[in-house]
Amino acid sequence: MNVVDAENSVRFREHGWFLSDPGQLSDLAAYRSFIGNSRAEFSIAHNGFVEFKTGWFSDRSARYLASGKPVLVQSTGIEDYLPTGKGLLTFTTLEEAVAGIELLTRII
Repeated sequence: MNVVDAENSVRFREHGWFLSDPGQLSDLAAYRSFIGNSRAEFSIAHNGFVEFKTGWFSDRSARYLASGKPVLVQSTGIEDYLPTGKGLLTFTTLEEAVAGIELLTRII
């Protein structure tokens, strides 16, 4: 782990986040357990998906929604294809992301 990652890791943990080693989620049972034990998904999309408004939506987000967990993701134009505002929340700015996290923190 490089110094920047280590510093960010500390900052996340200081604010109540739990970080997982992705290598430990390489089998289906571990991945299912990880999602089941998570409170929600927060995800930032690749800039190309955002810039070109491709409507991209991850399979991980679908798994969270299928397990009854809310999802807060950066907008890729998915609002044109999927209903948002309840279980699926999107954001385009840092302020909207913070507001989404605060909302999820209150309801879950």
